[in-house]
Amino acid sequence: MILQEEIDFFSTNELPTPVAFFKKFNYKTTKAISKWLDALAKNDDPNFESVPEQKKKSVDKALTKKTAHAESSTSGDIKSTSIQSDDLDESFDEESNKEDLKGSLGNATELEERNDDDDQDEVEDNVSSMDKGAKLEFKKKYMEMRQDTKWKLPSGKYIEDVLYEYAKNLAHESSVHSFIIDTSDATVMNLFSTQDKEHIMSFRVLPDPEIEDELMDYLIKYRKFETQEMRKIVNAGISISPYDPKKHFNHHYIHQVFSQLLPRYELRSSDFTTSHLEGWFTSNIWSIVIDACFVGLEIIEFIRGEGCSRASGERKNFGRNNSNVKKLLGRKCDGIVRELGSSEEYGISEEGRDWTGKDGTKYLADESLKLPKVMLDMLHQKLRKHGINFVRSRQMEIVGFLHSAQQLQILVLDTPSGYMCRIRRYPSSKIPATLTEVDHLIGMIHDVLVAKFRIMRCMGHSKIVNLTSNEALKESLKKKAVKPRVDDDYDLPNTQRTPKKMRSRRS
Repeated sequence: MILQEEIDFFSTNELPTPVAFFKKFNYKTTKAISKWLDALAKNDDPNFESVPEQKKKSVDKALTKKTAHAESSTSGDIKSTSIQSDDLDESFDEESNKEDLKGSLGNATELEERNDDDDQDEVEDNVSSMDKGAKLEFKKKYMEMRQDTKWKLPSGKYIEDVLYEYAKNLAHESSVHSFIIDTSDATVMNLFSTQDKEHIMSFRVLPDPEIEDELMDYLIKYRKFETQEMRKIVNAGISISPYDPKKHFNHHYIHQVFSQLLPRYELRSSDFTTSHLEGWFTSNIWSIVIDACFVGLEIIEFIRGEGCSRASGERKNFGRNNSNVKKLLGRKCDGIVRELGSSEEYGISEEGRDWTGKDGTKYLADESLKLPKVMLDMLHQKLRKHGINFVRSRQMEIVGFLHSAQQLQILVLDTPSGYMCRIRRYPSSKIPATLTEVDHLIGMIHDVLVAKFRIMRCMGHSKIVNLTSNEALKESLKKKAVKPRVDDDYDLPNTQRTPKKMRSRRS
């Protein structure tokens, strides 16, 4: 989809070169030149035709020589996009554009082997092919499992055995290769009988945190279907006296969401149905609905802006004991819920600019693979700190936020039994186009609050110290430096390493 501002770029810029286009809209992948051409073809501004003749020296020469076949990697196949000279009636200074295109496309399609096996964020197809090494790693993890420790189902089957047989010959990586079962994945769940399915979905599921009635009543107070009625509620304020910033923060959060979104419903309702850049949704929607909800937690920070997961980095650098070995960065995430001043992480957020359905590439790559893997890395932090028995007994969970355009879905990962982790996906919610559907917005706020309470519960469990007396503390301190934790006799398999990808070198 070409945005209007991309089309207008050719009318509002004195010299609308490809490089200027790439920089303005932050295009870094190999689809950039295709975007530039599509926007150029759709421009019908008569002023654009009047570019001075001395600057009209056929940009199609430069494009034909440098980018006649712009590579786009999709599912391991190389597809070429031919550039037709008659699509390029408009033109600019040839030499400057040659250099600009050479530099920009060289950066975008330059050939390098990825040093970081998981750093695939700029590649269109994020689902990697399972090469021989990846398959051997998967087999090794499975062969090291003890039969008496696996998750036994009511039918007598072991879930690890069923999933291994299913995934061992898959051509592309799946969360199953990390022994994560997604209860919403029909293909995987249909490997089991109805009785086994019900067991997988319900076994040791921790009840959702409940929102107290008083706060729920306050949220429902904003159930107004007309902007004038909503304005009256917003202008009335919170009306709690005496107001305690800590105790009543969630009331403030609810009021803040409605008060900040209301002007758009009053003046710019089309904002909720128009396509925008990813950053627009982050600044104008998700920073209000998600990020602001965590301000009341003084020991938590919600980090935005393609930060690297420290939990993922710890997994990648496990066993690194030589400074000459390159330290790898963790997986880049759009948002991370992290304990302030610590590497402990409890949630991840991934976003996209357009909602293209559950079969969209971004949705499939993030929801089905990236999120589950990083969430497992975060759970492994708790396992290394407390041990699997502690984590299971307190049913600790990791939360994922997946949002594309106006849609939000929340995921929860836990480890019920055996060597398995389980992903549960809650029904998606959306920012409504008008207040006539305000129930959708109320439902989304409710879901985000429940997700926050879930993270708070996990943090509370993580802080528990099982020492019942001063003497027990003394003994613990004496033994602390002697040897590492040995209270558990097994651990969960590590997250599957993503097979490396090669980028094609352009001459």
